[in-house]
Amino acid sequence: MPVYPASFPRGGALYADWVAGYDIAGEEGFAENPDNDAFDNLAEYGLGGAA
Repeated sequence: MPVYPASFPRGGALYADWVAGYDIAGEEGFAENPDNDAFDNLAEYGLGGAA
């Protein structure tokens, strides 16, 4: 059974491009949560949110 992503990044941006748009040096990992909200970077990226 194929697995499809829940959402696509805006404009086809890659994760590294998304991270580069925020001042989160040292906290770029998927599981990091630099803004200390309920979502890690990967969740925020997938949902189109801000780091």
